[in-house]
Formats: sequence, structure tokens, C-alpha cells
Amino acid sequence: MRYLWYRGPRYLTTTSKKIHDPEDLRGLKLRVPELEVYIKSWQTFGANTTPLPFTDMFMALKLGVVEGQENPLATIYGNNLHEVQKYIMETEHLIGFYAFCTGPHFDQRFTEEEREIILEAAQYATDWHNQEVERSEADYRSKLTEAGVEFVPVDRKAFLDLAKEKIPAQFEQTWKPGLYRRIVETP
Repeated sequence: MRYLWYRGPRYLTTTSKKIHDPEDLRGLKLRVPELEVYIKSWQTFGANTTPLPFTDMFMALKLGVVEGQENPLATIYGNNLHEVQKYIMETEHLIGFYAFCTGPHFDQRFTEEEREIILEAAQYATDWHNQEVERSEADYRSKLTEAGVEFVPVDRKAFLDLAKEKIPAQFEQTWKPGLYRRIVETP
């Protein structure tokens, strides 16, 4: 069994430039996590990626070492990135989840009655959590807007088409064979 706890989407933010499509990213100095998939993906979209630890990001944005970054709204607001970023692009380029999973030991360790209680509680927690994330997304959006940040619609299809066309080939030697195909075919 598994229950997916919605984490909320990630958004692109910038200091002084609105991004509507991948072409607008050309040359933008973008802070990315120090992970190959982030680095190569944002380079594919045209950004000049700068891998930096999260702890260095705020100061790098403030000093202009980088012009943008990407994170969920909770992270953007909770770390005061709106103080050094003017625009939030509605890319929603990565939707994260936490997974509550059980395995074979779950069935062996607990009685059927205990499993039912645990799974009922897990479903309740999943429903509550997902509703809370949706509520908090709206709350963060409101607070960020009040702080003067502008939300910018983007051509998500342009990003998606470019990602589908270019990114899988870059990782075919890294990803398990057939992984991308299985992801795409997942309903």
C-alpha cells in the first residue's frame, strides 16, 4: 500500500526578468541544486546554471551572483526569497510527493485489525495533508503577492515539449533502461 502526500509544485523565480517561455531563459544566471538532473535540465531550457548549496542561495541572489532560482512556494516564502526576487513564474515544473509505503513486513507484523486501523489513519492523514498543502499554497501565494511579488503565467507546453524532446536522451546512460518510458506510460 502507498499514500501520496502532495508537496506542492516548484516555481521559477527571478530578480528582474519575466520568463514566459524557454527562449526567455537564455543566459539567465540560475541557481540550481547541486544535482546533475537539475543542472542539465535547466541548461536545456537555456539557463546559465550555477549549482549552489541552498545555504548560499539568498546571499547569491542578493549580490547578483545569480538572478533566479526554483523552489516550492513554502520555501520561497519561508526563506524570505521574495525580498530578493520580484517575479514568480508559474512553471510548476516539478510536482513533489512524499510517499507513505508499506511492504511485506507490514502484513506479517500487524494483525488484520491493526492494519486496518493504521491504513485508515494513513488515509485520514493523507487527505488532511493534501488539503493543508492546497490551503497553504493559496495562503503563500496571497502573502507573496502582498509582499509585492508578481506571479507570471508561462507557456508550460513550450517547456514540456522541449523537456520531452531533449532531456531523456541526456540521461539514457544514467537512468535505468526503460525508466522514462515507464514514467510516460503511467496513467
